[in-house]
Amino acid sequence: MKKLTTVAIALTLAAGAVFWAFTDGLLAVGDPTVAIAGEQRLALIRTSTASESRHTPVAQRLFGVSTGVLPSSQSAEHPRASFAIAPERELSVAGSSFAVRGSGGNFAPVAPPLAGSPPAISGWGQNRLPELIFTPTPAQLEFVLTDTAERKTHRLTLEQAQAFVLQPNTLYDVRVLARYNGARYTGTVNFGYTITTNALAVDFMISGDTTDLGEALVLRVRNLPNGAQVTVETSLPDNPVFFLDGQGGAVALLPVSIHTTTGEHFVELKAAGTSARFPVRVLATEFVVQRFDIDQSTANRTVNSAAANAQYREMIHPLRLVSDPVRHWQGRFGYPVTPGEGRITTPFAVIRFVNGVGPSRHAAIDIALPQGTPVYAPASGRVLFAGYLQLTGNTIAIEHGLGLKTWYYHLVSLDVQTGDMVERDQRIGAVGTTGFSTGPHLHYGMSVFGVFINPDTATNTDIFNWS
Repeated sequence: MKKLTTVAIALTLAAGAVFWAFTDGLLAVGDPTVAIAGEQRLALIRTSTASESRHTPVAQRLFGVSTGVLPSSQSAEHPRASFAIAPERELSVAGSSFAVRGSGGNFAPVAPPLAGSPPAISGWGQNRLPELIFTPTPAQLEFVLTDTAERKTHRLTLEQAQAFVLQPNTLYDVRVLARYNGARYTGTVNFGYTITTNALAVDFMISGDTTDLGEALVLRVRNLPNGAQVTVETSLPDNPVFFLDGQGGAVALLPVSIHTTTGEHFVELKAAGTSARFPVRVLATEFVVQRFDIDQSTANRTVNSAAANAQYREMIHPLRLVSDPVRHWQGRFGYPVTPGEGRITTPFAVIRFVNGVGPSRHAAIDIALPQGTPVYAPASGRVLFAGYLQLTGNTIAIEHGLGLKTWYYHLVSLDVQTGDMVERDQRIGAVGTTGFSTGPHLHYGMSVFGVFINPDTATNTDIFNWS
């Protein structure tokens, strides 16, 4: 028995022909610029006999460079493989321009040269790895990526590699192991290359140039250099808090308070020595005026009570500043009660007079329902508070990530505890009439940090899914 020692992986020979090859190639990528210099090591053992075919095609198509075939009649001790080089050409992958070049190394070009359309080069999306197209298809692919600056290594499956986001201004060493274990071939293809990503231009985005009162704008910064901070100047009354998005950028929710002056405003984003200024028009919104009377004794022990208000400020106000740096939810929010049940008695942000005193603002919606009706989490999140308060009765607050919270007041019972992680549609409590309440109903609110916004918007639209 002999061993192949001239390739990256030593394999014990089995009966049949053996093919091995070594090639060098260069893949240069346009904007965003990525230079890929690579080497391909193939160590495949053909398990069928040499007499089956004069030529054994085991070539791989990698980055538009096709390796050739080894005539079965050649000796495994002195292998000579034909090698075909794709001509230099421009390709387009995920919006980037790729210039493909190849080197013949120790191999003679195949005659005649490659004809027809060049091999396809595909990609897995913006700032993603290029796709390797193996022929024949391996039984398993493993990607080993090393960030050479941070000396951090990622071992990825094919699915994980497809989702991996390349960071700008970074040098990666990549090894791809294609394992074969079939009737025709057994062994491993070890393909190695490096990717150098340039510092891409910082890109600023805003979800819209007009907004109603009580809504939220989404701000995004893409291609953010490592360690760079995003700063904001705005004429709106509140400043957003940015969070890293795990894709080489940052994201923030900018709430537009119901107390914002309508008309023309601006938002200016700055990062890494560049900036973008966006105009924002806040539209005039007409809110409902509501007048009702409540038993004076109820008002005195709740909304008019200094002790009740002090307790609320002490327990709830600090929670408004809490945020989780990850987004726990995906897509649209659900509804906190079964759709079709109950009726909205108080729309969002009504102007309210109680017992002839006012005006005050009700920055939530009230849904009238029978006592005991189940209340559900509209999205995944972390329970910041679950307990009784004199002002709002049995109360729950959930942080959904990035400072986005939902609030539930006047419940008759609680099914979660502070610190619990909850999933969408999980029961969290039941409708009641505790605290400052005129009858069984759910007070359902939503806020970005301490600014309350219309919760119906997150139910009707995916606030993060915009062009």
